[in-house]
Amino acid sequence: MAKTAAAVETQDMFDGKEEEEKAVATTDEAVATTDGTAMATAEDYAELFDLKENMEGVDVRLPQIEVIHRGQMFILPGDEKVDKFEGIILDTNNVNAWWQVSFEESGGGSPPQCFSPDGVRPSGLSEVPQAQWCSKCDQNKFGSAGRGKACKNMKRVHVRMPDAFLPYRLTLPPSNLQAIHEYITSMSSKGVPYQGVVTEFSLKKGQNKEGIEYSLINCKMKEKLSLNMLKEIKKQRDELLSIMREQAVGAEEYA
Repeated sequence: MAKTAAAVETQDMFDGKEEEEKAVATTDEAVATTDGTAMATAEDYAELFDLKENMEGVDVRLPQIEVIHRGQMFILPGDEKVDKFEGIILDTNNVNAWWQVSFEESGGGSPPQCFSPDGVRPSGLSEVPQAQWCSKCDQNKFGSAGRGKACKNMKRVHVRMPDAFLPYRLTLPPSNLQAIHEYITSMSSKGVPYQGVVTEFSLKKGQNKEGIEYSLINCKMKEKLSLNMLKEIKKQRDELLSIMREQAVGAEEYA
């Protein structure tokens, strides 16, 4: 089956942008291999070796994408600041986190004392679990922190980026849940899973009822993936699902 122009462009993008790499190849890159032949790509490594098996027993934190709320900017791993980026969403899931001392008092920087990696029940690793079930927890009720909740209901969005085997993690705060849910619903109504497209992420200015400004996520479908790329994405999601969904909530995920 012939690929559309969009599918070809998408494949090129996530195969490492070969033409661009050839154009900027340096002498160091040319001699980086033992026999002088072409360097292996991230896709080559994934095909030849079980990278998930290599990570068994390793306490790894997935690279985190941070948000500068006052400036509507993302901070990518490596401290690169951008106003938008593109990637393929591998998975999304709900997480809850509760801090015994509020951010206003502590200034942040510490992990939550109670957290749930699935938004259903607290993790057994929680220092001070607040309830057996999140839905029954007093900290997860409106009014437990002013008009809002003491427990922060968030959503992890795991994004595959070019030339990266491990997905990047973007953790969206409560103020952004409606926006990401609308995007997921929009894709589903078209019969397209969010894993089947390249998504562009950007930010726009939002404001709560108290007049406090924040960054609001804006997601837009750029193009659909080819069938071969879909199969690769499905395989990678299945291999990394436990890593994406079971990690403890870190201090860097809520700021």
